[in-house]
Amino acid sequence: MPASPWQELEQGIEFGLRFLYRAGHVGSVSCIISHPARIGYYPRQRLFMESNLANPSDADIILKLYDLRREPVMRQARAWVIGEFWPASVADYLAVAATPSHPQNPFVRQVNSYWEMAAALVLHGTLSAELFIDCNQEGLLLLAKYDPFIEEMRQRNPFFMSNTSELVKRFPAAANRYEAARKNAEGLRARMKAAPSAAPQYAYPAKS
Repeated sequence: MPASPWQELEQGIEFGLRFLYRAGHVGSVSCIISHPARIGYYPRQRLFMESNLANPSDADIILKLYDLRREPVMRQARAWVIGEFWPASVADYLAVAATPSHPQNPFVRQVNSYWEMAAALVLHGTLSAELFIDCNQEGLLLLAKYDPFIEEMRQRNPFFMSNTSELVKRFPAAANRYEAARKNAEGLRARMKAAPSAAPQYAYPAKS
């Protein structure tokens, strides 16, 4: 049975609100659902609740991202970049990232681009922000590791880690997790400076 015009309108409103919410325009969604005249009879509480829900396609993307992280070369790259690569300046970073002959150059490029790609899926509304942030915090730790020199780095490359930074700006959950990651990174740097030979010990378990 074909949908009635009201059902089509309802579906259109729901699609639009889901897109706005996933793209980070939480204020716009709240504004719309708080004004009944703008959406007619459509149940406001249902709209708000459904805009927060992840769906099976979100879960599928999350699991695919997890599988990509487990790929042997990617796992090796992540272990080095997250655990051993602690640049303190743009010069330190570029000594690896801008030197193709450096043995770990591909690791840095691979890990950076992976988390920037994953963040882009969220920013473009393909993946639930809440689910992504709840399941993936390594990209935020990576951004925190670059924090001491990120502004100087962006004078060279304005788009350096820009997608991950945008997640932090748009979504309060990401901002909270980033603040925790930044404090964690600062603590790790301080401990390594005090005992340079010691391997980093994470304040919370690193996710696989």
